[in-house]
Amino acid sequence: MSTPVHLTNNSFAMGFYFQERQMFTQWWLWLIIGATTLGINSVFIYAVTQQLVLGVPVGDEPLGDEALLILSVMIISVSTGLALLFFNTVLEVRIDNRSIEYRYVPLMRTWRRIENRGIQSVRLRRYYLAGYGIKRDFDGTRMLTVKGHDAVELTLDGGSRLMIGTQQPEEFLAAVKKMAQGDTQ
Repeated sequence: MSTPVHLTNNSFAMGFYFQERQMFTQWWLWLIIGATTLGINSVFIYAVTQQLVLGVPVGDEPLGDEALLILSVMIISVSTGLALLFFNTVLEVRIDNRSIEYRYVPLMRTWRRIENRGIQSVRLRRYYLAGYGIKRDFDGTRMLTVKGHDAVELTLDGGSRLMIGTQQPEEFLAAVKKMAQGDTQ
């Protein structure tokens, strides 16, 4: 099982066989997030403007002014917060001669390390489940994905599996193989 490790920013500059940083950059995803956030926020801004600024009650049974304001602030905060969460989410992976380290910021802030000796097998895999994020596959495999359908699946001591999405599957696998050989060149 992976354990959290605390490393300094200087450790990122050390000699890694592989480094990858993925973010949500899919145009269609941002279209959905943007339209949804804008739509939700617009409805509540309209309601507050109509009822509190113009004095025109909104709906057949309007909320009181305080309730409308509180509800609007809460809904706008949550929808905007979720959009910002997607904007700031980053899956980072790095491989050196001893281990694979990964994190899924901001949900998993500290680096998790899987030592070379704790890995039983590695394989490339394509996945087709809908959605991205941190989740479990039907067979219990833990998945970390941001985009695409390519991943490297690690079978760990004890039989648990971790699948890490990647945009560079061949390079990721080559780095794992190099790590397994103990190559320090």
